[in-house]
Amino acid sequence: MSRLAIQVVAATDRGTRLGVAPLGRLCRQFGYPAVFFFAMGPDRMGRTVWLERWRRRGKGAEAARLVWDFGRGAGMNGVWRPGPPLARSHGALMRRVREAGFEVGVAGFDYDGWRRRLPRWPVERVRAEINAAVAEYQRLFGSRPRVLAAPDWQCSVASLRVNDEMRLLAAFDTRGQGWFLPSMEGRAFQTPQAPVTLPPLEEVRQRVGEDPEDWVAFYRERIRAGGDHLMLVRAELEGLRETGFFETLLGVLAADGVAGWPLIEELELSARGGHSRLPREEIELLPAPGRRGRVAFQASAAVARPAPKWHSRAG
Repeated sequence: MSRLAIQVVAATDRGTRLGVAPLGRLCRQFGYPAVFFFAMGPDRMGRTVWLERWRRRGKGAEAARLVWDFGRGAGMNGVWRPGPPLARSHGALMRRVREAGFEVGVAGFDYDGWRRRLPRWPVERVRAEINAAVAEYQRLFGSRPRVLAAPDWQCSVASLRVNDEMRLLAAFDTRGQGWFLPSMEGRAFQTPQAPVTLPPLEEVRQRVGEDPEDWVAFYRERIRAGGDHLMLVRAELEGLRETGFFETLLGVLAADGVAGWPLIEELELSARGGHSRLPREEIELLPAPGRRGRVAFQASAAVARPAPKWHSRAG
């Protein structure tokens, strides 16, 4: 039997403001549990917007998609003007998400800074980043987050060490095929990893093209093969321009009999048993097809093993 849960990530002002509510509505409509991760600090994605515009120069359709995803004026955020503070601008929306019954976690404070600079950060810098995000979360909810997601699957020995200090229920830092207790560069950590099991849409479109019917077919084949799947969707993409695709996919999966996966409840059960049944596995930072750079993979599910391997700063 196949089961599905959804991981929603909101990293920008536009995505949080406009893309979160449609995703919550669709998950409730089709009965698929979801965990929402919010960047808590300023939207500083402007540098990424400018880099992508340069890479896509001469490609009119791709440039238009970029404007749609991030919004007009997004290239100013964190470059020519301070980025909007996300938790302070959209705190009421974040509280409504939790009141609707969804688990809410944090995706860092400065999302863009983490995804670009984490390899250079010592443990003190990582701790300060996570503490800043937790402080905003506590201001909104009166409690500490139970789950955390590393921006764009960027993790290091230092970030895994801080995860353990946080005493989280789980971290969603990796991609793979099932829950595991992580090791990295010879060090073992105790916070379980709940990896995304499916490639994100931005990679799928590089593999199969631009037809949404092909995207649906790709995910349907993967999910119907069996097992428990965690799918990452972005408020800036599936929550806005590709909401129709996401609605179609969930409808098809529901008609196929794919059940909702109560991921958080089962993590709680595993925690009560001390996660004694989880395997110990290495995290490797490797390239993914259709994506620039490297991301954190569960070693047993890694898609490539290039050399030389990337090494983090332990702190």
